[in-house]
Amino acid sequence: MKNLNLDSLRENPKIINRIKLEMTPELLLQPLFERATEGYKEKVEEREGYMFYIEIVRSKPTLMLMNTYQNMSVTVGSVEGVPEGLLESAVRNKSTECKAGMYPIDDSLKEWLKKGLGL
Repeated sequence: MKNLNLDSLRENPKIINRIKLEMTPELLLQPLFERATEGYKEKVEEREGYMFYIEIVRSKPTLMLMNTYQNMSVTVGSVEGVPEGLLESAVRNKSTECKAGMYPIDDSLKEWLKKGLGL
């Protein structure tokens, strides 16, 4: 697994221009196909990009970056330098739910990312 930091992400336009802070594990895991095929392309396109999520690694919350495209996704790596308190708070947040081992980022973590990435 690749270790990432905010400086390297901020300097990578391929990633920084495609970050979707509003994407959550729940949205990612919703079915793409519905009874009608209308809207399929839009659903794929709205999911394409890079999303952050939290995963428990060796008993501690870790911020991860995932590349989502078409109907696939690949975890790019873990983000270093994130204050542990922000990660722990997001995981304990009662309004967030773990989906397939992924916790969504909360508003505090989004604000920290926006500031650190210059979004």
